Amino acid sequence: FRNSEADTTADSLQPVVLEAVETIQVQNIGGAAYTMNLLSSTGVTGVTSYNSTANVDFSNIPTLIPATIDNSDIVFRAGFKDGLAGTASTFSATLKGGSVVSDLQVSEEDASEFGIITLTSSGSTANAVTKITDDAGSAVGDLVTLNINGAADFTFGTGITAGAGAGTTIDASTATGNLTVTGANFETITLGTGDDTLKIGATQISQTIASA
Repeated sequence: FRNSEADTTADSLQPVVLEAVETIQVQNIGGAAYTMNLLSSTGVTGVTSYNSTANVDFSNIPTLIPATIDNSDIVFRAGFKDGLAGTASTFSATLKGGSVVSDLQVSEEDASEFGIITLTSSGSTANAVTKITDDAGSAVGDLVTLNINGAADFTFGTGITAGAGAGTTIDASTATGNLTVTGANFETITLGTGDDTLKIGATQISQTIASA
């Protein structure tokens, strides 16, 4: 599905009826967000933004499927049907092609959140996620573990502020690309084998070390 640059107002499809269409790919090069409503779709195994320059929104995703953001500089929203999220549920996304996601909005449509999010940075160009929120754009409070994988360089956060809520563990132990992670809001951070940079605030250091 392709939304052209001539479209400057937000587009929202009525629920699309798709059967046995496994991968749904949206290219939005219009000036406003484009919503794909999957309420009446079955057999979907993945959702993708490809070469998008304007925001992509998948709503009512029927099952717990992964997302791919390819060569896109956008806000990416994945709103799932109720009953799929929870502290033990994992949302997975692969970024490639130099993608920059300024806001990764992920939760159920009722804003129930996922306890685990796994991001894989792939390809030959660095990718980035500035922040993670729920699908309404509010700060996540239920995210327990953020996994970062992949061989491509990856930036998480802005360099000044972290990209998700307090009490979260970042596990990038399997990542081989160079990471830049802002960890001001995290309790436990494990980096990978690349040339990594960790940026943290003084409040994340023990009082003894901070005072020194």
